[in-house]
Parts: sequence; C-alpha cells; structure tokens
Amino acid sequence: MRKLDPEGAGDHIDALFRAALAMSGSRQIAEDLVQETYVKVLSRPRLLRRDDDLGYLVKALRNTWYSHLRKERVRREVTDPGSQPPEDFPARSSRDDPQAALEATEVLEALAALPEPYRETLAAVDVAG
Repeated sequence: MRKLDPEGAGDHIDALFRAALAMSGSRQIAEDLVQETYVKVLSRPRLLRRDDDLGYLVKALRNTWYSHLRKERVRREVTDPGSQPPEDFPARSSRDDPQAALEATEVLEALAALPEPYRETLAAVDVAG
C-alpha cells in the first residue's frame, strides 16, 4: 500500500474531465464533478492498494457522480414530484471548426441518452485509451 501523491493527482485532470463529461453529458456538471472529486480526495491522505492513481480517481469520480444523482433526485422530488429534469446540453461553439462543435454536441447528447452502465463503460474506455 502507498499514499496517493497529491502533486501527481493533478496530472489526471483532463482524463477525469473527459470521464465526467461522458457520464453527465454536461460541461458545467463535469467541471463541478471533477472539482468536487479533487476536493474530497485531497482533503486527507489516501492509501492505494495498487499503483493506479488514475483508476482510484475515476472510482472516486464515479462515487461523486452517484452522490450528485442522489442529491438531484431528492431535490426534484422535494420541489416538483413527477417532473423530468431539463436536458442540459449547452451549445458548444468553436471559432476554428463549428462543424466539429456540432458533432461533439451530438455525440454528448447520444452519450447522455445511454443507460448509466454504458456511459460509465465508454468513459472508462476513453480514460484508459
């Protein structure tokens, strides 16, 4: 067993963001998930069983995502039972290639429509390469 290196944990922020984006389908939520994951993980020393910092961080991200979903479900039940949450797919603009931005939005919409286990699998494959 070894401690998670707080200095090296920041090296995985891009991979975590891609995984969070695949899970949530929303850039804003993905940014919040990654930030919350790092706050939780770095708040105290973490012992790792394997030499896989990224794997540990992705697992922590997944747990943060589940917590987010639970909070949202409770919030929706309290504020308006039976209502469906609005789809949160902000248009992404790109000065260099608007067609690529449109395609990326369509891909994210398709990912968000997948059942949760499939989204997680695709996120893990994207992160792992």
